[in-house]
This record gives sequence, C-alpha cells and structure tokens, in this order.
Amino acid sequence: YHITLRDRYSHVESRDLPWLSRFLWTYIGVAVAAIGLHVLNIFLQIDHLVMNAILSLIFCGCLFALAYARWHVAPITPEPAADPTPAGESQGSSVRRLHTLPDELYRDLVTRLEKTLETDKAYLDNDLDRMQLSERMGASPHHVSEVINRHYRSNFFDVVNRLRVEEVKRKLKDPKHALYSILGIAMESGFNTKSSFNTAFRKHAGTTPSEFRDAA
Repeated sequence: YHITLRDRYSHVESRDLPWLSRFLWTYIGVAVAAIGLHVLNIFLQIDHLVMNAILSLIFCGCLFALAYARWHVAPITPEPAADPTPAGESQGSSVRRLHTLPDELYRDLVTRLEKTLETDKAYLDNDLDRMQLSERMGASPHHVSEVINRHYRSNFFDVVNRLRVEEVKRKLKDPKHALYSILGIAMESGFNTKSSFNTAFRKHAGTTPSEFRDAA
C-alpha cells in the first residue's frame, strides 16, 4: 500500500493508514476490557445487561472518535485500474523494471514529462497526483508511471518532492525571498505540511532548511 501511494501521490500523509492502526489497537483495547469484565463477573456477579451496556458505550465511543478523526481528510482519487506488479519483480520494489512502451513513445512521453514537471513546474500544485499529471501530459496514468520509473529511476512521490526541494533551495538563495519565512517558501513550492517538507528536505538536500539558508 505504501509503495502504491508513492507511485500515485505527491502527498501521502492524509492518505496513509494510521487510522487503521488506531482501529486495531482500539479493538484490542475493547477486547481486553471485555475479557476483564467477564473475569470480574466471576467474582462480583456483575449484571450482564450492565456489562454489555458498558462495552457497547466504550466501543461506540471509540468508533465515533475514529470517524471524527477522519472527517476532514480528503478522499483518495480513484484511478481507472491498479498497476499490476510485473512478473518476476517483488512487491517490495518501489521502481518497476518491466518496459512495455515502444522506444518512440517512451521518448515522446519523456519529453512531455520533463516539460510538464520541470519547465511548466506542475510540482508547484500542492495537491498534484499522478492522475492530474497524466491529464496534463495527455497520457495514461500507467504509461506515466512507467516513464517516471524508467527516466528518473524513482517513484512519483520522490520525483515531485525532489523538484519541490530544488525549488525551495533556489528561493532560499534568492535575495528576493530573504524576508520570506522558510515555511512560507515551502508552501509556495508545493508542500502541504511542515513535517513533510522537513523530511523531504533532509532526504534530498542532506541538511535542514535552516542550515541550508544560513550557509547560502
């Protein structure tokens, strides 16, 4: 699932599955509470109606809390079909190696990809995903995915965020942006959150944004 996210989206925080982990831990907590109440029932003879009511209230409260936590999260944009994992390649690989595009079409899509991403700076769109990029290029999402994997030897997530980091670095060096905050520059360059920006900057620049600005 994580590999699929990074092949399709430039921001994955809101589309990750922390809620599923919390749900599982909640279920475990309710199960432990139920076992505890049943054990107590052996010694205290708790009324079954009372015990069931307590468990129901706990479980409903947990479900409402989980639903509330997901209330404002944007839904995942559906794509026509999922990309199958090529034969002979492990599902743990983040870069596909199977080449299906003819060379002429591949070269044409590389040109369109570079123009859309690097020249037109599509990465400045904070919510850019692979579907939107493919629409701008006039190509299918699956072909775009293959071109990105082959041309950049990386996935969509890393490619877009590397370009955003390069944009931030250029602006941090530019005297015109001297009075801008680092976070403001990051948001202007396509990032959505401070944490995702800091993580991407350390990964692609090898230092923190503050250290980079001081050294620039």
